[in-house]
Amino acid sequence: MPELIFIQDGTGSLTVEGMSEADFMALAADLLPTPTEVNCGIPRRKLVPAPSVGSLRVHAIWHGSVVEGPGVRSVLQVQGCPIRCAGCYVPETHAAGTGVTMSSVDAVASLLDPFLKRDGVTVLGGEPLAQADALLPVLESLVAWGVHTVLYTGYTIERIAKHGTPAQKRCLLLADMVIDGPYVKALSDGAGEWRGSRNQRVLSKTEVRSLMGGAS
Repeated sequence: MPELIFIQDGTGSLTVEGMSEADFMALAADLLPTPTEVNCGIPRRKLVPAPSVGSLRVHAIWHGSVVEGPGVRSVLQVQGCPIRCAGCYVPETHAAGTGVTMSSVDAVASLLDPFLKRDGVTVLGGEPLAQADALLPVLESLVAWGVHTVLYTGYTIERIAKHGTPAQKRCLLLADMVIDGPYVKALSDGAGEWRGSRNQRVLSKTEVRSLMGGAS
């Protein structure tokens, strides 16, 4: 049996986690259409926002995610990644000069669409901390609204604690949950909930603060 089954609110689409495609087809091929794989950063449908006057470079925004953090989430996918992990699910997000630019105000407004329900907002990439100065006001605004935030980064907390900029450190400390570490394709099997590979960690705000030496 799968670990989790969700029916997406308002769409009727079935999302199954914890079961291989082969097992799913053996169980339900006569009842349901051919499945489409979804994973971190590759949803069924992305919304490319309209550009605005701003400095945050965005690849896509989408809503109704159930694979990028707890509950049903709205997702901000930034453009540009200096890490470029081998086998990355979303290599189209690596180039820094594509996507659209958005202001922090417009990004938050798109993420908090009042006509859609959500349990929080997830920020992923690309590499969000590569744009920490532009991302920081987005996270500050989400925190001010009382929104639960998840931040993905290919860097480890320890590296940012030692070598990161003040804005990068502040972004990590603002998030309610951080999923850190590079994607390692050889460790992808059995990665578990919300992670791309087994080396990545799902860290609470308290754990992040501790790993960063108690910074606040």
